[in-house]
Parts: sequence; structure tokens; C-alpha cells
Amino acid sequence: MYSAQETAALLTKLVQAHPDIKDSVGINFDSANQILYGTDNPTNAFPILRKWIDQVHVKDCVEDLSLRGGWATDVEWGLGDVSQKYDFIAYLRDSGFKGPLLVEHESGEATADARADEILTAVRALITSKSLLNVSLEDGELVVSVRDTWRDRIVSVRTFRPRSVS
Repeated sequence: MYSAQETAALLTKLVQAHPDIKDSVGINFDSANQILYGTDNPTNAFPILRKWIDQVHVKDCVEDLSLRGGWATDVEWGLGDVSQKYDFIAYLRDSGFKGPLLVEHESGEATADARADEILTAVRALITSKSLLNVSLEDGELVVSVRDTWRDRIVSVRTFRPRSVS
């Protein structure tokens, strides 16, 4: 299932009304949809749906309804209320969620290249906010490692050696 225009309470009621599927259904939780559709906010809706959430769409928006004729507005990750006001990535980390985070950005007016740049910005922000990037100087070499802190393992290490200058 996808969390879109429905409230968390309605999705819960729907799943619980069908006992034959309630243990088999998963929810793709969209972090901005509750704001975009004016039904809730992500930190209120997430715990209600938590036991069914398999993955999270990381999407940001601005709640200011005066910007788009009564609708919230999609924005690049890090510029909106989901990332700033609700600090949603820290909230996910603190909640113990370990599922996949999928970057989603819907900007109908942006070109494909602009959307790609905005998605890359979101990925970089996620890496920074999850404290994945570690840079250290070891034995005269710059070591950059990326750690998946949710699964507590290093997923990539790159060592840079200084070039000798002659």
C-alpha cells in the first residue's frame, strides 16, 4: 500500500478490517504526502503505521498553503518542513527504522537534469544526516569511509594517498 491522501487512521482501519491480509501487507510511507494533502504530518502518522511500513519515500515540501493556491508545495530535500520542522531523518533514526529510504522529488516544472541534481542533493543530505561519512587522516593518508549506521557496517572505504611532488 502507498500512503498518499488517506490519514494514518484510515489506512490502519482499512488494514485491520481485513484480518486475512493484515500480516501480509506493507506500506510505502511517503514522508511528505500527509502535509501535501493536509491530512497530518510525518512524525504523527509514522508511529501509527509503523508496524506495516516497509520503506520510506524521502520527500520534502513546504506547508505554507498560500504558495500554491491552497496546496503545500514540493521542494528539494533539505529546504522544506519535512526535513527542517519535523527533522524526519533524525526521527526515523531515533525510531529504529532500518528499512530502505527512497529519494522522491516531484517537481513538475523542473527539467530532467534539474530533478537529477535535486535528487543528488537529497542523497548527499541523507548521507550527511545519517552520519555515514567519516573522514580521517591515518599514517599520512586521507581515509574516507561510508558506514551504514542503521545496519552498523562499513559499506565503502576509499584511501587517498598524497602525490609526491618532484
